[in-house]
Amino acid sequence: MTRNAAYPRAGKRGRAAERSEVYRRAAERKEIYRHVGARDEAYRNGEQGNGKVSEKDAVYRRAGLGGRAGFGRRPAIVVIDFQNAFTSAQSASGADMSAACKATRTLTDAARLKNIPVIYTRVGYKSNGADLGVWGEKCPSLKTIQPGTWAYEWDHHLDVRPEDVEIEKHGPSAFFGTHLAPMLNAMHIDTVILCGCTVGGCVYATSLDSCSYGFRTIVPKECVADRNQDVYDMFLWNMDQKYADVMRLDDVLAVIGRLEPLEFAFRT
Repeated sequence: MTRNAAYPRAGKRGRAAERSEVYRRAAERKEIYRHVGARDEAYRNGEQGNGKVSEKDAVYRRAGLGGRAGFGRRPAIVVIDFQNAFTSAQSASGADMSAACKATRTLTDAARLKNIPVIYTRVGYKSNGADLGVWGEKCPSLKTIQPGTWAYEWDHHLDVRPEDVEIEKHGPSAFFGTHLAPMLNAMHIDTVILCGCTVGGCVYATSLDSCSYGFRTIVPKECVADRNQDVYDMFLWNMDQKYADVMRLDDVLAVIGRLEPLEFAFRT
């Protein structure tokens, strides 16, 4: 089997050092997750202010759900639908999501220092909704989001650069009907960090597909948003139980800070 150029082959004398480095990184990740686990234990276990566990969390705990998938070594960031149609309170279908957009900018700034790919998705349709399908019957306001309109444009708090990948999607999941999965596989990505909106819609749908495709899936909770707080809380909780690790942004940044810069055969 041919070794991909993204993973340089170590010489004979370097293999022992390479193994030592692998063990060192594994120990670092274990320490990071011990720290993260201590901080997020109450969140994952559903402990209320009085220290008691809610009924739904007790049921899920007995069912053996809510484990940790953790980070791999080659993450990518996927920012979902942070466009004016959804992130601005001036839009009938949106809400003020500026805090989550700013948090996402903090994350992408850190990611660029490690050569971590940043991928942005957004929706856009023809005025007659021909490329929207049945989803347009459920969400007719989507028909107003057309390329070239204010609603289609990225939120101004982001930093979308020429080297970033931009994907137009027509369904809830960033994976459905797009080249996202084969592109991530070609880059040997093992971890997908999800940002964007909405938690109860496209972020949730993408987390299911990300997990189904075999990616370790991380959701920094400050970097995602929804129109409604109850929906945000419920869907984020459910993702954390089954499909993704929901983490604090500071903890995600700590993990990224310990990674070696990614290398790609197609980059100079």
